[in-house]
Amino acid sequence: MDKTCLICGQPSGMYPLCAKHSDMIKKGFVVKCPKCGKWHKTESPCDCEKETIKQATCPICGKDTKGKEVCLTCYHEVMGKQEEIDKNQKPWELKDYFYNLDSSIYRLKDKNLVRSQILKLYAIAWLVRDLYKDPQLSDVVFDRITKIKEFQNKHNNDFKLTEEKEKAEKAQVAATSPRNRASDGHICKSKAEVEIDNILYRNGICHAYGLKVKEIPASTERTVEADWYIPLSGHDGIYIEYWGMDKQDYQDNKEEKKKLYNKYKDSVKLIEIEKNDINDVQNLEYQLFQRLRSLGWNTKY
Repeated sequence: MDKTCLICGQPSGMYPLCAKHSDMIKKGFVVKCPKCGKWHKTESPCDCEKETIKQATCPICGKDTKGKEVCLTCYHEVMGKQEEIDKNQKPWELKDYFYNLDSSIYRLKDKNLVRSQILKLYAIAWLVRDLYKDPQLSDVVFDRITKIKEFQNKHNNDFKLTEEKEKAEKAQVAATSPRNRASDGHICKSKAEVEIDNILYRNGICHAYGLKVKEIPASTERTVEADWYIPLSGHDGIYIEYWGMDKQDYQDNKEEKKKLYNKYKDSVKLIEIEKNDINDVQNLEYQLFQRLRSLGWNTKY
C-alpha cells in the first residue's frame, strides 16, 4: 500500500516523504526532530515543541496547567460540556460542528458566552480524539483558541459592534435569505452554492463555509475568504471557490483573488468550480471527489 507524505499528505509511494519534501531535506528546509523522530519544516518548531508551549498556561483562563492541556478547573468544565454533545454523531459530523462553532464565536458579544463556546470546542476536539482515535481537532484547537483570544484582546474583550457593522450584518442576513439554506444549516449566497454545499454534506465531507485563507498573509496582502474549507490532518486543508457570477465588479474581484491564489500556490490547496459546472450535478460530484482525493483528502477526514 502506497504511503502518504508525513508533511503534506500527498502520495509518496514507499517513502515517508513526497519527492518535493525529500528534496527539501537536502536543502536543509526539512529535518527530523531529534526528540520525537517526526519530520517537520525548519521554519516552524516540531509539534512536540509546540505541545510544550501549550502546556505552560491554560489557553482558556491563563492559569498554570501543571503539565496538562488545560487547568483542572477548565478540565472539569470541558467534561461538563461533553455531556451536552451527542456522542452518537459520526466523526465528520463532530468536525463539521467544531469548525462551524469556531467561525461563529467571532460574532459573539458576551464574554461569558464566548468562554462557554471555547469550552465546547475543547469538548468536541477531545471527543473525536478519545472516541475515534483521531487527533486532528486536538492538534489544532490550541491555535484556534489563541486566535479567538487575540481577537478578544484586539476588541477590548467587549465585542461591541459599531452601528455600521450591525447594519452590514443585517444587510447580509437579508441578502442571504433562508431559501438559500443548505441541508447542514449553512446560509449560502446562491442556489448553486446550496447545491455544492449539499454535495459535501450528503457525502460526509467535513467542511466550513466562508473561512479566511490563512496561508495568504493578511499583514501583506488583502484578506481572502474562500467559499468552503475542507480540513485535512493537522493545520492542512483544501479551499473551494465557486465562480458563479458575471457582474464586472465580481469578475474584477475574482481576478484579484486568482492572482493571490496563484502567488501562494505552493502553500494553498485550491479547487475551482466554474459557473457552468453546476449544470451537471452528477458529473460535478464525481469531479469534486477526484480533485479532493488528488489533494490529499480521504474518507477518514
